[in-house]
Amino acid sequence: MNVVDPAGARAGRSFFLVVALCAAVVAFVGFAPTFYLRGFATSAPPLSTLLVAHGFASTAWIALLIAQTLLIRNARMSTHRTIGLFGALLAAVMVALGVSVAVQAAAQGTLGLRFHQQPFEFLIVPLGQILIFGALVAVAIALRRRPAVHKRLMVIATLNLIAPAAARAADNLFHVANPKSALVVLGIGVVACIAYDIRTRGRVHPVFGLVGPMTLLSLPLRLAFSHTAAWHSTAEWLTGFAAPGA
Repeated sequence: MNVVDPAGARAGRSFFLVVALCAAVVAFVGFAPTFYLRGFATSAPPLSTLLVAHGFASTAWIALLIAQTLLIRNARMSTHRTIGLFGALLAAVMVALGVSVAVQAAAQGTLGLRFHQQPFEFLIVPLGQILIFGALVAVAIALRRRPAVHKRLMVIATLNLIAPAAARAADNLFHVANPKSALVVLGIGVVACIAYDIRTRGRVHPVFGLVGPMTLLSLPLRLAFSHTAAWHSTAEWLTGFAAPGA
């Protein structure tokens, strides 16, 4: 029989709120120069409507996650479920916006330049992250009557959502312009999730123990696949343009 430390269980009730707040900090630091504090850069051109909508939707998701975790901590389950309906719609909108932003930037040749990546190859990174996010949220909604699974899927989904912000934050703070830097932040998040389970449950839930590491592994695998002819053909089809140098 697993013995759970009561003090650890009490501390664990705040874990999901801490994760949501940390996601908010990473998102702000990553996108402060180009979105949140863009108005302070007088020479910065205005963002397109698509980018503004994407930024507001992503911000709304983080705010919603914080609100939902607070509702759970305060046993406001009815309100949590009601707001969850809006969350499902918001997630669908975010996937559509995220795909559109990534594909448009690749077509314009600007995607990934900050990280010294070819746009058509780098497309696999943000496209993969937003699709992973959407898939995990969809499964979480389908399994909403299983709270232990539902909330953990939402956490892993959000960790994957903030991957672009994590890479940008590493560049903003430490001048490390490498998409793999996101793995450090996401890896810390997954390890924290596993440690939380061990402390509060005495064992690791499969969502944190399997799904979390699998999503981390997907990034280097996608980066490797991005150099193949198969992906280049896919990127050409998605953007409607020939890949540079083809």
